[in-house]
Amino acid sequence: MVSLIVPVYNMKNWLPGLFTTCAQFRTLLPYELIFVDNNSSDGSREHLESVGARVETAPRQGVNFARQRGLELAKGTVVISMDADTAYPEHFLDDMTLPLFESADCALVWATSVRCQDPFAPTVVDRMKLVVKKIMHLRLRGRLDQAKQARAHAMAFRKDSGAFYPADVQNIAGCDDGLVAIQLLRMGRAHRISTGLFTKRGAEERIDADSRWPKF
Repeated sequence: MVSLIVPVYNMKNWLPGLFTTCAQFRTLLPYELIFVDNNSSDGSREHLESVGARVETAPRQGVNFARQRGLELAKGTVVISMDADTAYPEHFLDDMTLPLFESADCALVWATSVRCQDPFAPTVVDRMKLVVKKIMHLRLRGRLDQAKQARAHAMAFRKDSGAFYPADVQNIAGCDDGLVAIQLLRMGRAHRISTGLFTKRGAEERIDADSRWPKF
């Protein structure tokens, strides 16, 4: 089984788009979809419950706590971290999961993404930006470089890897993703899927200076 974990904090407006993309998934793999509400005040949880979605709660505020709660509840062999405001292609599950089943030394699967105003209706410019970014990512070689680019809205790893979302994420701002990627890349190699994603544009602060990242 594959566990899809989606943290939710005031994402009601984006949930219909996510439901549409998830409904279009083409896979033979069994999977569970776990939404983890992180104290939403816009009716996100009520909306999810009204459509019969599985909704868990993470009372402590912070996306890393929501993702960790989902990870603890996941029953799948592979866990895929997702976001409610990201559009996913129809073969996303297989693309993200199969490399982990096929190769024992693969510890992390991730996807190139670009931020745009509406991920469910990307513009021509958005699509061009994604093509350029995918080409740039072809040049990534070092594990640290890959860890810097991996994003939590599209990361897959084995649950029994022991990776976790740290409560203290002061080393890397925003970083329910970078610190997890560091843990995984200490265990094995990363695989970047060829399909790119569109995600919602928003404030994002990340520390790029090598001196602030944990060392391998």
